[in-house]
Amino acid sequence: MKIKINDTNREAITAALAAVNGKATAHTFTHSSSVSAAARDAERKLDDLGIPKGQRAGATARARSNGSVPNAYKYTRVVSHITITRGSSAWFLTDVKAVETWDKTAGGTYVTVTAAQDAIAIAKFRASYSVKKEVAS
Repeated sequence: MKIKINDTNREAITAALAAVNGKATAHTFTHSSSVSAAARDAERKLDDLGIPKGQRAGATARARSNGSVPNAYKYTRVVSHITITRGSSAWFLTDVKAVETWDKTAGGTYVTVTAAQDAIAIAKFRASYSVKKEVAS
């Protein structure tokens, strides 16, 4: 599966979500807008890492739907897990799964970068500080 995340593919994304979620709707991604929000969140995280837009291809992000539930909630629930992959200029939905979980916390978006992107982020971070030279006594 590889669906570009944009307004043109809204229906295809919603159909892909519906196909894996089945009857579950309460704690799952049910609309393409949720996938778009995950892509925006992932893009923001790459911005925060200082990775230039031209160097973002190949990064991936996993997002999990979920709303927090009270600790007293004693049943499993179905949540959606999506994987999105950054192309040269856009994000693509590359995997959708429905998973049964006991986890009571809210979902989130987790970014994975390539080794080259990691080097860029580290260099950007290291440019923001200096190391004090210790004088030998």
